[in-house]
Amino acid sequence: MRFRISFLGPPRLVDASGATVQFPKKGLFLVAHLLLANDAHVVTRERAAGLLWDEAQDKTQAAANLRQLLGRIRIRQAELGLELLLIEGTHIRLDPAAAEVDVTQFEQAVGAPDGGDITRLGRLYAGDFMSGMETLGEDAEEWVRIHRSRLRSLFVETLTRSIERGSPRDDQSAVTMAAQRLLSVDPYNEIAYRALIRDAADARQYGRVRELFEACRSLLRADLGIEPSAATLALLNQILPGQRPATETVPATPKAQQPVARNLASGGVPRVTILPPFAPPETSSSLLEDVTIGLCSTRAFGLVAPHTAWRIQRQGVPSTLLDRYKITYVVESQLVGEGNAPVLFVKLFGAQDRGIVWADRYDFGPLAIAGQYREIAQRIATSLTDRVEQAELERLKTEQHPNAYQHYLLGRLHLASMDLPSARRARKIFRESLKACPDFVPALAGLARTYQREWLLTARGDPELLARAETYAQRAIAVAPDDARGYRELGVSSIFNRRFDDSIDALRHAEASSPQHADLIADFADTLAHCSEPELSLEKIERAIELNPLCPDPYWWTAAGANYHLERYDAALSCIAKMKDQTPAYRLAAMTWGMKGNRVRARSYVLKAKSVHPDFRTEEWLSVIPLRDEWQVRHYESGLRAAGFD
Repeated sequence: MRFRISFLGPPRLVDASGATVQFPKKGLFLVAHLLLANDAHVVTRERAAGLLWDEAQDKTQAAANLRQLLGRIRIRQAELGLELLLIEGTHIRLDPAAAEVDVTQFEQAVGAPDGGDITRLGRLYAGDFMSGMETLGEDAEEWVRIHRSRLRSLFVETLTRSIERGSPRDDQSAVTMAAQRLLSVDPYNEIAYRALIRDAADARQYGRVRELFEACRSLLRADLGIEPSAATLALLNQILPGQRPATETVPATPKAQQPVARNLASGGVPRVTILPPFAPPETSSSLLEDVTIGLCSTRAFGLVAPHTAWRIQRQGVPSTLLDRYKITYVVESQLVGEGNAPVLFVKLFGAQDRGIVWADRYDFGPLAIAGQYREIAQRIATSLTDRVEQAELERLKTEQHPNAYQHYLLGRLHLASMDLPSARRARKIFRESLKACPDFVPALAGLARTYQREWLLTARGDPELLARAETYAQRAIAVAPDDARGYRELGVSSIFNRRFDDSIDALRHAEASSPQHADLIADFADTLAHCSEPELSLEKIERAIELNPLCPDPYWWTAAGANYHLERYDAALSCIAKMKDQTPAYRLAAMTWGMKGNRVRARSYVLKAKSVHPDFRTEEWLSVIPLRDEWQVRHYESGLRAAGFD
């Protein structure tokens, strides 16, 4: 019996009659991974287990889960008379000839010299790659998202080229169907609209021509705040000469004389939030953050930190939030497929009246990601002020190393989580970034951060982790002595190594370079808390929260620690309560309840803390925790004893 596997759309195994055959879902994922990951179509058991169960507490559990899965696959394949996955000792191998696969046929079709039969392309691309397959391990889901984006772009680009190239008259119906199919996947594709407009014009359906153009223009205006391209306008003028549409258009370049919203931040300067692109999800949040950090040195306008910008977008950009955080301008962007590469549409508008100040479009191919974002940042600066310092924008010049940059962005996504598996996954990805570019400062700084994070989360005081963190921080400084990132990581490493003055000096240097970098200021606040300056620490963390009002958990953890050392126990607990994931602060919560005399609540948090760190010992931790003054050490110890830690 001949089987077929469909991965474009919901994944399924189909028999010769076209009926869906039951097969383990994670088994189908392994087939997809082996098909696309390498030409040998082989993977080690260890890699497969880590990919599918990266959240497992240890490798033993992941390996046990894989054994169970492979057992089910063996039984099912024997029932079907199918030898698709070959399980060979320490390896799993795919026999690609055991079944037809739609992804293979699709890639062969788009690789044909003429771009493939557009009718067949539309039939093969039945939906996004492995749609609905979202309950895998984090690494596996990330792999699916990357290939989903790649195959979707390949479909859009190939179909767009075929439509743009044209075809004989007897293929016109196929072109029309292809254009309609393309718009179902990429609703902003003007080339598809132009094909439908030409088809309507050939049929002398001029009312339909106007209808299609207005639909295109209305969609671009409503969703992206832009006008149709010059090519679309020229086609309309060619078909309907003298009937060019009214031009109440979005301005193509910034116009300083336009009225703008006057909701100014403290200090009388405008405040800008740069919202992440609506796609692709794999890198948008990190890309936004890198752009914003690149502008942090300017004092000409205020910037809302990336985490707050992301939260604002998740809530639909409500005007109440824009007013609350005194946001004057908002930057929105959307990535869509057009022609041979994606196009990024960007608009800048006033927060109060949504009046569009400036809008533009940019080619957004893989080699242009960093450069186009640098240009966007420059245009934003130009529309508001000519005083943005160009030296800071130079940090985003990563066009020469697109692979390094993309790995770095994925690593940053993992560092957003305050847990050990995420730190280690980020480390692996940053190392891949450095393989592409050994002197890439963002990845060097990111590696330093992963070792600091592991030192903190394991609570073992491992000096080797800090030594590695400091090595990478020093390398970042040596490569780019004017970049704040290296000094930031050196400052954090130094405080954990009990070099208190060195830490403060490094972070002062970093803050002078990037005075609005909220995460950097939060790190400075944490350092001051360890340096027995809890009052100054609170001032810094309040400043960081002002810059990043919808801040991530570590900000509140730092604020809670500073309040604890000021014996403001209720305030400390209030800060901990604002953390979405309170796991890292279980020990601090136990200490605080203990100092308040509530042994029951303290004990409950002790048990939670020990479930995370069962080997924690008070004396060992007191010997390594970086606290400068004896009074602070004794106060910390009192909290541990009051909570009931051993």
